[in-house]
Amino acid sequence: MNKDQIIYVGGFRLPDQNASAIRVRDIAHLFSRLNYTIHIGGLIVDKIKIDNNLKYWDYSLINGDKIKRDREITPIIAKVEEIGKENLKAIIAYNYAPLAFYNLYQYCKKEDIVLIPDITEWYLIDGKVSLQKILRMWLTNWRIKRISPKCKNAIVAVDAMRKNFSNHNIIALPQVSSIKSGKRNNVNKKNNVIKFTYAGYPGRKFSKENINFVIKAFEKLHDRYQNYEFTIIGIDKETALQNDASLKSAIEKCKNSIRFLGRLPHNETIKFISQGDFSIFIRPDNRVSRYGFPTKVKEAFEMGVPIFTNNTGDLSKYIKNGENGILIQDNKITTISRSLEKVFQYTSEDINRLKTNCAKKNPFYEDEFIEESVQFFNKF
Repeated sequence: MNKDQIIYVGGFRLPDQNASAIRVRDIAHLFSRLNYTIHIGGLIVDKIKIDNNLKYWDYSLINGDKIKRDREITPIIAKVEEIGKENLKAIIAYNYAPLAFYNLYQYCKKEDIVLIPDITEWYLIDGKVSLQKILRMWLTNWRIKRISPKCKNAIVAVDAMRKNFSNHNIIALPQVSSIKSGKRNNVNKKNNVIKFTYAGYPGRKFSKENINFVIKAFEKLHDRYQNYEFTIIGIDKETALQNDASLKSAIEKCKNSIRFLGRLPHNETIKFISQGDFSIFIRPDNRVSRYGFPTKVKEAFEMGVPIFTNNTGDLSKYIKNGENGILIQDNKITTISRSLEKVFQYTSEDINRLKTNCAKKNPFYEDEFIEESVQFFNKF
């Protein structure tokens, strides 16, 4: 019997409207090269490009009615019945809501279906503490430490997560790309203005990504170096000041060099990043950054744009400081400003070299993960 169908479900805004949707699309493309048909379940919010091996379905609807996705697994059961259990290789659940994941685990155990947790985040409390956030964190811990290890197979983003799954069949997929090498956009730099771009959601009070520290680092250097542009996408100036009022003097001082564009469509965001010299972000060293892997790293490599960031998680496996990007040791303002100062002293040839090295090889190209993926599925 040929079990060549895989169901992949999660909080995806399909086809590419959030980071999780981009991740699942690219991993699904990798698995489709192994002759599996992937049924991706999420919320369809935009037009889907037809792909014979990737089947998208709207998880929020069943028989035309909306369902509560945080607990309800009825649409998954309906999809299993549609495909036929005898044709199903596995169900992959991406960072799934804990109660729904437990229900799904119980269903798969009863029906003898392989369930694979895909774990890329281990949440902390973001912003102000509340009972709801405490409960969410507790349930996430329960899902990752208690329920997921009951599954014999798992997909993780970083090697550090493997320790929670001793003697399990594990594959680490940080990000996957169908692009072998960067596009070499804007490689031949001739002017002396260095363009930095940040794109993302930094979290309440900049708890997820310390863009406030980056702004303050630029402020420290602004009297001596003004040959830069820092474009911030995903947050506007007013929101930045609400999250950190101490940024007011820095933003005013650097107003001719720092611009806030707020939220933009994904395609426009990609265009800004591709036209820059560095994609920059700084993260606190915590459980979230140690066990997750940012999509923006993969996207920057696809565009041949070097990353400027601090060393968290598995980033040092892919970003080589001074070769294909800038990797600093911590998220302190002094460390950021010291590294920025070195970049400001780069010649056009130095930046060209970084960009060329970055574009030369994409470490997330799917061929890098083919052999390990074959072994992973063969161990079921």
